[in-house]
Amino acid sequence: MRVLVSGGAGFIGSALVRALAERGDPVIVVDGAFARELPAGVEQLHIDVADPTAMLGVFDRCHPEAVVHLAAILTDGCAEDIVKGTSVNCLGTAVMLAACQRVGVARLLITTSVAALGEPGRESVYGLTKRYAEHLARLWELEHPETRVSMARLGWVYGPGRVRGWRDLQAVIEAFARGDAEIHYPNFPDPLDWTYISDAVEGLLAVLDRAPDHAPVVDIGGDLRYVRDAIQHLEGRYPEAKAIGHKAVPPPAAWRLDRSYLEGQLGCGPAIRLEDGLDLTTAALTQGAAFSGAVHDARGPGE
Repeated sequence: MRVLVSGGAGFIGSALVRALAERGDPVIVVDGAFARELPAGVEQLHIDVADPTAMLGVFDRCHPEAVVHLAAILTDGCAEDIVKGTSVNCLGTAVMLAACQRVGVARLLITTSVAALGEPGRESVYGLTKRYAEHLARLWELEHPETRVSMARLGWVYGPGRVRGWRDLQAVIEAFARGDAEIHYPNFPDPLDWTYISDAVEGLLAVLDRAPDHAPVVDIGGDLRYVRDAIQHLEGRYPEAKAIGHKAVPPPAAWRLDRSYLEGQLGCGPAIRLEDGLDLTTAALTQGAAFSGAVHDARGPGE
């Protein structure tokens, strides 16, 4: 199955591209940035997904059989540039739908986010753009039944190599792995979703391969845990570090994902507990994976 992955140079996208290539699917990556490392044979195109002329040209040439639409400006980027965020996340989704219609793509998977379910009055620009994408895709699917459309809603995905989006907890993990003596962390009052990158990829593959027509938006979640659980585990691994918590408000999102459809209907559930994911992440970082930047004192919400 020839698969076009928009946003395939990103953290989740590049992991998905590797998984697709490993199982033998020809892959075309479309992204506004270049990925440093992709499997041999993967075609990479540096294109803005919100550019209809460029995207339609790609589809005309490549004729993908399936499309995974991951490209997005994340919460921090949307907050910094509302025009670019809305353009990529909203117009980019519309362009992707038009391109699929033009060449008759049989399978389309659109990724969205827990941020799309933010409570009224506690919403982000990013969440609003993802909510728009969900509604637009559902409306388009009703008018174009020739394309099997699915949507997958992701929680917070972490692991070695995450450099964009909401990074408050990723930065804390990196600080422990780097050996910082004093680490400030946001002690959110409620549990958050912790989805390790491999579980996110397996969930996306399950939705891509097995979700039927008109399936609901499929929640792909991981381990629902408190930040303090993560800190206690990391303190056990790095006893020389001093962790200092502060009260914080989590980013606006629906953090309690419903995995019943993913597990019951698609037969795919998370395999990585929080503690194991933390160990995998810190091990990769200490073995030479690049840190994404200096740890910050994460005193406030943001994604």
